[in-house]
Amino acid sequence: MILPLIIAGMIGFGSQDLTEPIDLNNLKPIIKQEETKLDSMVRVMSEDLRKGDQALNQGDEEKAIQFYQSGLETMNELEYRAPTLATLESEVRGNLGLAYQRSGMLNEMLTQYVFAFELDENHESMNNLAYGLFLTGIELQTAEKLADAAVQRQPGNPNYWGTLGAVYWRQEKFEQAISTINHARKLSGEQDPNAKAHLRILHNCYRALGDTTNAEQYQLQLQEMDK
Repeated sequence: MILPLIIAGMIGFGSQDLTEPIDLNNLKPIIKQEETKLDSMVRVMSEDLRKGDQALNQGDEEKAIQFYQSGLETMNELEYRAPTLATLESEVRGNLGLAYQRSGMLNEMLTQYVFAFELDENHESMNNLAYGLFLTGIELQTAEKLADAAVQRQPGNPNYWGTLGAVYWRQEKFEQAISTINHARKLSGEQDPNAKAHLRILHNCYRALGDTTNAEQYQLQLQEMDK
């Protein structure tokens, strides 16, 4: 992969003046030097991303942001040599967005989720951007389309259904929100990591619909979880 990139770069400069075939043996030292540099950069980038994942999993969002930003800087330099890094960069920017989200830095979060989606329009980046739009309360129709597309691509993912339900609630589509959130809860089973968020949305939806019985039921469940 490295060899064609180097040769392509060389041909771009005065190739019309070449009258003899290129002797690839003369390029070997350059290729070796470039490969060594690339290997070093990849190792540095991989270590930064590993430390970023570790910090994020440990709840240290500040360190996670630092490591992800450092990894992305190296990645951007690598992209001049390996454009296929877009998918990886999308994943890293999604993680960076999550770190910003947990830190309450919503503008920075949304910027990273937009970058991630533009780099790779997969179901995860769709869901992240939809949730980011939900949190910031903007472009909710776009958020609904993105969330719906995510669940269509991966219908067994309860997180995606939860995002779609949250977006419905934010748009005051309360009955759709109730149905969607209940589906997310069913998919999650007893070990629902988003149980409190789901119960809160259900409580708010039933209260908005004037169903005080169900609203109070979910309020009591929330109180039990807080004990």
